[in-house]
Amino acid sequence: MAITASMVKELRERTGLGMMECKKALEETDGNMDLAIEELRKKSALKAAKKADRTTADGLLAVRVADDGKRAALVEVNIETDFAAKNEKFIAFVGDVLAEVFSTRVTDVSALLGGALGAQRELLVQEIGENISVRRAACFGPAMASLVPISTVTIARAHWWNCPQETRGSDVTLRCT
Repeated sequence: MAITASMVKELRERTGLGMMECKKALEETDGNMDLAIEELRKKSALKAAKKADRTTADGLLAVRVADDGKRAALVEVNIETDFAAKNEKFIAFVGDVLAEVFSTRVTDVSALLGGALGAQRELLVQEIGENISVRRAACFGPAMASLVPISTVTIARAHWWNCPQETRGSDVTLRCT
């Protein structure tokens, strides 16, 4: 089957991958769009595995506090360069990780990446071309008092008090290093 430019364009729009990767996948699957997407997913897993040992030195912290202020979640997601950390898709992935941690209260990184987030990470590694790692996650509660960002986007500090009547508090600081 002849591969047309419109077929390549459609596959690019559906996957966000490069033109030549999409064209090659369509050629390998004789123009079958669904099979091409499946082939690209398999390749993204291989590419992610190859890049897994590369150092992720930059990244973002994301914080979410419940509307009632009684619980919060904080995640650190790293990527290889600060330039890539500004990518809209990377920022959206950080938001997705944060939403998952906030809703499920799961802070074990391997458990977080075991499902849909792991597949999303692999696809994003292929799209951006850099290794991405969820470094750590934390949940706070139930008596969250305040959350204060400190100086830069990559540093956040959470203050919470175990009991409102007591003056003692605890600090937790996560810093992308």
